[in-house]
Amino acid sequence: MQHASRPPRKSFQFPSKLHKNLNAYALGATAAGVAALAIVPSAAAEIVYTPIHHQILPNRGGTGFSLDLTNHGAGDFLIVNFYSTTSAILNVWVSPAHAGNEVFSNGVGYAAAIPAGVTVGSGGRFHPAQSWGMANDDFPSDNCQGPWKEARDKYLGLKFEINGEVHFGWARLSVTCFTTSAAKVLITGYAYETVAGASILTGDTGAAQERASSENPAPSFARRAHLGLLALGSSGMAAWRSDD
Repeated sequence: MQHASRPPRKSFQFPSKLHKNLNAYALGATAAGVAALAIVPSAAAEIVYTPIHHQILPNRGGTGFSLDLTNHGAGDFLIVNFYSTTSAILNVWVSPAHAGNEVFSNGVGYAAAIPAGVTVGSGGRFHPAQSWGMANDDFPSDNCQGPWKEARDKYLGLKFEINGEVHFGWARLSVTCFTTSAAKVLITGYAYETVAGASILTGDTGAAQERASSENPAPSFARRAHLGLLALGSSGMAAWRSDD
């Protein structure tokens, strides 16, 4: 018994415009990874800010407050609020905790009380020293003296090392000499720049960087695919043409 022969199948042809759109989609999917690599920004400077509200109490031992800029468990600087009731001595100072760490000075033997918005970087007045005075008793007149004697929200400029590389940071403090032998020292925040050698502005908490990221979100997949097609050159551009 012979079976009736089947007519040959006709090949199906996509409409021209649909065919081009499918080609565009395929090219976009292939190039999406290339596009993503093309639009990923290079590593940028980033500020790590730590808010704090800590009163550094007067003490006779000179132990002070260990300032750990990176919060890694080991102090980078020591801020001391020293007093003596017997000799009526007041002395507030800051000391580097490690060799290579330095404090921005005012040029005449004290740690500078820097206002907000000042650049702390390689061009700053940094000099190696055991310690830098901030405020002290002007014996024998018993007057409080120094750039920090009545400082309100002023900044220490700080230079320190991470794995042998230089970084810059700041610490915000207020100091009040409330007697001739004691002072109130309040630290309200500190920050540092994560990129080695990059400068930082006193008071900069990195909030502007966060706002910029939120205002410029990552492009959508369609946008990435489009960029990928552009990266492919003429073949990619042809896929997006709508002419028949």
